[in-house]
Amino acid sequence: MEIRELLDVGEIRALEPLFREYYTLVTERLYAATGIRVPVDVPVGTTMNNLETYLPPKGHTFVCEADGVTLGMIVLKWLDAEAMEVKRLYLLPQTRGTGLGRRLVRMIEDVARADGARALRLDSLVVLSEAIALYESEGYTYRDVYPGSEIAEIDGIRDHCIFMEKRL
Repeated sequence: MEIRELLDVGEIRALEPLFREYYTLVTERLYAATGIRVPVDVPVGTTMNNLETYLPPKGHTFVCEADGVTLGMIVLKWLDAEAMEVKRLYLLPQTRGTGLGRRLVRMIEDVARADGARALRLDSLVVLSEAIALYESEGYTYRDVYPGSEIAEIDGIRDHCIFMEKRL
């Protein structure tokens, strides 16, 4: 198993099926819990139209691969001069519970430190309980909404979100 950084837009564009799978999970859970329906094409389109923010110097995109199959991903992007944001942690179902998510989170913390970030922030829907539990176990603490949170700007969704931070 190899974790590698994607360094051009074409490589990240090739992740569209994985982004679509991630957003399908998110939107289905959101609908089941709240009745709020978000067409999956909306967040996929937003992501695909902003890929440059996921590349250096604005951010980083990492994938975990084995035998030519992408098993998971995680994205990191600058929010401001002090903080970076954790985005799109997603693992294929067969890799969940193996420690891969924890490995990816710890790795991006190291990357953020090396880039000079003093804090990592994230937003999440409360229906993503597995991810929230991982972040809690890694020392992320709850905070108020932060400037730059994409999810907080979506009408009706903010009440179903949590916001977290970890000082580095």
